[in-house]
Amino acid sequence: MIAIKKIYNLLLILFLIPVLFGCEIKQAKSQGSFTDISYEELVKKIDDKDSFILQFSKTSCPYCQELEEVESEYFIKNNEIIYRFYIDLNELDYDENIDFFKSKFNDLSFVPTVYWMEEGVAKNQLPILENNQYDILDKWINDNKKFYQGSVKNL
Repeated sequence: MIAIKKIYNLLLILFLIPVLFGCEIKQAKSQGSFTDISYEELVKKIDDKDSFILQFSKTSCPYCQELEEVESEYFIKNNEIIYRFYIDLNELDYDENIDFFKSKFNDLSFVPTVYWMEEGVAKNQLPILENNQYDILDKWINDNKKFYQGSVKNL
């Protein structure tokens, strides 16, 4: 009788392990994230006419940090990727290629600034507001997806 109980418990454990790990893997796949991007990677994505969400930030910017907290919360439930370009960490590239940035992002005057990039072109900018930023982010992403009819390759 004891041997049967041990076999039963062993089989139960062997059955539950894949179920638990399977759920964990599935959950990890459904979460979004930031992907920090260099100047060269940004130019390549634009030249390749990729569609993606691009955020300009600075590491010491308190408004950037506040928005990133909201975005991190959003990532828990949504499988979105935000490509983040840190101006201060890429200062040399930014300064040396200021004409590129002005030509592609002519209204980039403060951080954080978040663009919906469609086929390598900045099409829409996320409104940054103090209240309900989570809801604004969610609506902005969903509205852009609907407008561009699911043509975003990296989302």
